[in-house]
Amino acid sequence: MMLIEKALYICRENPNDISISFLQRRLILGYSVALKLMDGLIENGWIIKDIDESQIRYRLR
Repeated sequence: MMLIEKALYICRENPNDISISFLQRRLILGYSVALKLMDGLIENGWIIKDIDESQIRYRLR
């Protein structure tokens, strides 16, 4: 299974706790790798990034 598939599976299991640090903890990644992974999920349309009053939230599409 590819890393992006694992990340998407984990996000579907826990849709209320999607964040870069969440991916870091669950997949045991460094921050820069988790950030690039989240960017890949956003670019492919699987994750939506919402910015509300200095708070960033991620949610499944």
